[in-house]
Amino acid sequence: MCGIAGIWNRDDRPVDPLRLARMRAALRHRGPDAEGTLLDGSLGFGHCRLSIMDPSPCSDQPLSTPDGRFVLSFNGEIHNYLEIRETLQQLGYRFRTRGDSEVLLWAYHRWGRDCLNRFNGMWAFVIWDRQRRRLLLSRDRFGIKPLYYSVQGSRIAFASEIKALLAAFPEEAAIDESELGHFLLGANPDSGACTFYRDIRAVPPATSLTFTLEGEQEPRSYWDFEPGVTARQNDAVETFRDLFEDAVRIRLRSDTPVGACVSGGLDSGAIGVTAAAMSDRPCHCFSLEYPDHLEVDESHYARQVLDTSQRFIRHWVRPQPTQLLEKMDRIVRANDAPCPARGRLAMWEIFREAQRHVKVVLIGEGSDELLGGYQRFLVPWLIDLFRLGTRKGRRALPILQELRHLATNVMSQRVATSLEYLRPLRYRRRPYNRRDVSALNREFLRLAAPPPATHFIYSFLRTGRPHPFPSALNNALWQEFRFSGLPELLRAEDALSMDVSLETRAPFLDHRLVEFCFRLPHFEKIGEGWTKHLLRRAMQDRLPDGVRFRRQKMGLPIPYSSYFRDPDTLRRLPEILLDGRAVRQGFLLRPALERQLSLLRDG
Repeated sequence: MCGIAGIWNRDDRPVDPLRLARMRAALRHRGPDAEGTLLDGSLGFGHCRLSIMDPSPCSDQPLSTPDGRFVLSFNGEIHNYLEIRETLQQLGYRFRTRGDSEVLLWAYHRWGRDCLNRFNGMWAFVIWDRQRRRLLLSRDRFGIKPLYYSVQGSRIAFASEIKALLAAFPEEAAIDESELGHFLLGANPDSGACTFYRDIRAVPPATSLTFTLEGEQEPRSYWDFEPGVTARQNDAVETFRDLFEDAVRIRLRSDTPVGACVSGGLDSGAIGVTAAAMSDRPCHCFSLEYPDHLEVDESHYARQVLDTSQRFIRHWVRPQPTQLLEKMDRIVRANDAPCPARGRLAMWEIFREAQRHVKVVLIGEGSDELLGGYQRFLVPWLIDLFRLGTRKGRRALPILQELRHLATNVMSQRVATSLEYLRPLRYRRRPYNRRDVSALNREFLRLAAPPPATHFIYSFLRTGRPHPFPSALNNALWQEFRFSGLPELLRAEDALSMDVSLETRAPFLDHRLVEFCFRLPHFEKIGEGWTKHLLRRAMQDRLPDGVRFRRQKMGLPIPYSSYFRDPDTLRRLPEILLDGRAVRQGFLLRPALERQLSLLRDG
């Protein structure tokens, strides 16, 4: 994993080496093992390397073909690089390194942009064609790795993180007030090309973007998933398990140790036991533990997973409320913008501990969005149940059986958790509740453009949503996968892991597994009262039943209500909320914030 940055002046002005050096320095946390620079007149590349595949200097970047025509700056991993390398060798190519970067470079040399469809992995890369004077920016299918750019006149700048662009061009820090307004209304950020900065854009997922001397070309999408007919598959469990195991296998490829984050949930548990069975060395596993906050403690579930094999090396992470505001400040700085709280603090604490032992960890992102892992997906599943029937057809008896299973599931949970099922109905007419935005300045919101409904995780029942599938459940999953949930999670995961120089890999985001799951009918994903029904069946005899049939989902919990009542935090909160720039610039209302602070003090 690496940090990439660069500048191209299309009017032939030489690149300022000091600007390029500032960009590279701003990304050093992404790649502390090696640095590289290319200055070629009007074009400059800066690179910071986290050495994982072929850690020798031979794979340092920027990397060029022997004739100097193509130059690569690459962040990510091509997980099937060995198979592509073998194909290229059969075509006569000779390799100087053992890593995936050179494979990517020669694949582009051979197939041009068509090489992107051959890659199984996560990437953001830039290739300079010195002969044709063209600059290609590319990002992986799902946007796992970030890539930002800005265009001002004849100047193009790009980087892995926005802070690198601002280091060279601080004048581009102007706020995009519409994006800020969307965020304050509860819309998820990172759902499109726009950022919190007016002049900075993200390369969209599954997109290659070419710049020429004549001007910017339209973005070209290279992955347009065509779901085809959604139909029952008798071997769905076996096929899913084979694809999942192969996704884990190729993500274990590394010249440094690979670990896993094991929360005690189904997704991370499946990854942990599969990785431990395949790895030729013990697997480092990292889990949260809250001895003083049992209401959010999942360690007993994690222990059930880790007790299944002696091939696990356990590491327990115990977050503390001390220096909470400093940690949150670092998290926001890592994201280059405001971000939802949710599991960010826990995620950062886990990554910080993991980096002390390994350079790579496997994570469970994507499973919930593929297999209906959140309670809110039960509403579209119910629609499918009555419209499309069950595995056994549309007979009344199987439908009643499914409803009984669902009732058992709901009654076994806390009231607050059960109400989650009804939130999509609440947000059907308007994607946010006015009571939730009482602290926002109405004049500011009036000037901000209304946010798209697809950017709210509960809005999949609204009209105008994407509906490429006949299944209501698959349509809801597709919205969350592409727009309202997963993109923001991936942004946070990359920002927080790279903040501590750690690479993360997500087996559930193997594109073969994604395409297979979106071709499955609703009853393969939710059934017999269980979400992620397919994964639970696939993990039979591999995970203990206490984890496989666990009902309560937490997802990297943090006892925020307790942490915010820490005396030092309570004392310092007013100076941040009441005297901060958000109030002075008119985004937030001081009286409403004072009321919320008084409620916090009162418990």
